Amino acid sequence: MPSLLETCRSLVTRLESLVSGPSPDASAAEDVLTDTKIAFMDLETLPPSPASFKTANSAEERSLALRAYASGVQIWLMRAGSSEFSREEVLVEVERHLNLLKPFLNDFGEELAALDASYFAGVKVPFMGLQLLVLLVQNRLGEFHTFLESISFQDRDQSAIVFVVKLERYLMEGNYEKLLAARSSSPEPMYSWLLGELEVTIQSEIASCFEVSCKDMSIKSAQQLMKLDSRKALEAYAAEFKPEWELTTDRIIFHCHEETKTGIESLPSRDLIKGALNYANELERIV
Repeated sequence: MPSLLETCRSLVTRLESLVSGPSPDASAAEDVLTDTKIAFMDLETLPPSPASFKTANSAEERSLALRAYASGVQIWLMRAGSSEFSREEVLVEVERHLNLLKPFLNDFGEELAALDASYFAGVKVPFMGLQLLVLLVQNRLGEFHTFLESISFQDRDQSAIVFVVKLERYLMEGNYEKLLAARSSSPEPMYSWLLGELEVTIQSEIASCFEVSCKDMSIKSAQQLMKLDSRKALEAYAAEFKPEWELTTDRIIFHCHEETKTGIESLPSRDLIKGALNYANELERIV
């Protein structure tokens, strides 16, 4: 009967062949990944065990987990765009498996790099860049910068991180033309689907500007600004992301505009200002 370590080796090898082999199969790979995770439960060297806990096989066991969870990310990127899973489901699963990778890229990094420096280097920075890209696509900019601060200066100079940071800068500048153009220069093939989803993020930013700046807009203008090539594409976007929009023959009516305006007008501005001044006075008194 094979040992637990031999079983894990066999499962991870099978998993990687289903993900990166000549005939990728995301569904079969998911089944093998589930079996692999179950086998991992009996390995004492994996999280929540600390990096300081080591055995004769700890480096290999942690390396197998790194390979398995990296494959888990790739499985869900393979499923992206499938009608079987929504955009949100894919993003959640990609991020979940990226989170499983984190302790192996950080806490166990030194041990794993010593075991196989080439493989570890090929996984660490590209997958950290992927994590940043997931946050950017979801417009979670606060978390984006928090995670970026946790990345070493040496790793930040790597092409995968530089590329995603450049995309974030374009997004912050509102330079959507440059952002969309930059997608063609991706340093990592596995970023492809997420780069396509950035267009949805940009469209959402533009759509939000429409809603707070005007009550209605011509359909032609909306198509041009949102880089949509037809009315049908605009209708599909509105159906999925903006069901409150009313599309007439030639215009879009933003019913949420009045709600936004009312909300702004109803803010107790005097009370807020008074509270802020009192707070400042208290701080000054304490200091």
